[in-house]
Amino acid sequence: VFDADSLEAPGVEGFNAFAFRVAQARPTPTQLYMPMGMHPLQAPFFDGYLMYENFGAVPAKMGFPPEATAKLPWRLDMAFLAPARSAEEIAAARASLPPGTTIFGTICRMEKVSEIFMATMARVLEQAPEAGLLIAGPNDNGRVPGFFEARGLGARVRVLGSVDPHPFHHVIDVFADTFPFYGGLAPVEAMAKGVPALHLEGEDITGEHGLRDPALHASNPDQYAALALRLATDRAFLEERRAVARQIATEKADIAATTSTILGTARKLSSRPGR
Repeated sequence: VFDADSLEAPGVEGFNAFAFRVAQARPTPTQLYMPMGMHPLQAPFFDGYLMYENFGAVPAKMGFPPEATAKLPWRLDMAFLAPARSAEEIAAARASLPPGTTIFGTICRMEKVSEIFMATMARVLEQAPEAGLLIAGPNDNGRVPGFFEARGLGARVRVLGSVDPHPFHHVIDVFADTFPFYGGLAPVEAMAKGVPALHLEGEDITGEHGLRDPALHASNPDQYAALALRLATDRAFLEERRAVARQIATEKADIAATTSTILGTARKLSSRPGR
């Protein structure tokens, strides 16, 4: 934060050894810390903490003083969320899809593809015989095909390794976010192309509500399956959620609003009583 030509309050972003040494020397009256996806850290030489909304209740549980802690909206650049991809790349992604008129897709690290997630999606495929499922991402996926083959669903499920997710967002119908460990940016990238994202938070993992469509937020696997079935069978509902998905992603890409919010929050923290 700058006041004319003088530095009023520096913000340390993530863990940086040099920045921490400078902060320890207290060169400015007010010093703020913003953990960019890193483990939240408290230190006596920080006067305020700027936490992104995806941290949820973590700061409070870790004992961060509420009067010195502020949540910031997780703002992103649309060029990052929805980079251009060629017609050829999109056609190649389409050719990799399983058969189906409604394609559910999840692109994530394979560790997030849990047994309960696969069991829930198997229920959806059994009750929506025209639907298909794409699962793609890095690391060992050997257990995934067998799970669906054992249930007679192997022909309707395509399992791929690491892929560029952006072409696939143009050809899938619904992003089926994993649970209990859900995605961070991955669903928002899909939403930026107008792909609705199903979401179910784990019991002890919260904080993504502002980045998701509340109409597609399930509280348990049964509700998750019910929402998936409705998206697969109710075209009007699917189109409605497409528009909302794109709107939410666009709102999260307002860089001017991000800057304004950060500056306002920093000034509010630095002017609170006792400072």
